[in-house]
Amino acid sequence: MKMKAYHFGYQGHKPEDLLLAVEALGAVLCDIRYAPYSRQPGWSKKALVAMFGAAYRHIPELGNLNYKGEYGAGIRIADLDGGLETVFKILERRPVVVMCVCREFETCHRLTVAEALQELGVYADGLDLTMHATIAETRVLNQQLGLFRNEK
Repeated sequence: MKMKAYHFGYQGHKPEDLLLAVEALGAVLCDIRYAPYSRQPGWSKKALVAMFGAAYRHIPELGNLNYKGEYGAGIRIADLDGGLETVFKILERRPVVVMCVCREFETCHRLTVAEALQELGVYADGLDLTMHATIAETRVLNQQLGLFRNEK
């Protein structure tokens, strides 16, 4: 079975919606922000740990050292090889969702990480919250209908 990784930028989204998608995938949320703090409610590490529990991992090695633009233009991954090693340990058991704040994938360090994963044979694609939320809602509905069918 091919390992699967999804990428996600949280800007403009709610953490609750991401939780539904991560649960539907049976995935681990890999926060690849170098500094896992946010002014947007619910997106700081402490809040994500509380919400996702064991399904949350902060992987600062895959963070962009240049997230504030202090080193001129470009992306500088803290420790690509070390971070990928951590992700691979998770991928041996479950899919992952690599996350940071950036809305635009093409200009985000998630692109660098996703390309590195693909080069190593991992399926990597964007995460569609709408589709996965619908899957999660369908599972809940099916469970509820199953309960009702058993009642006589």
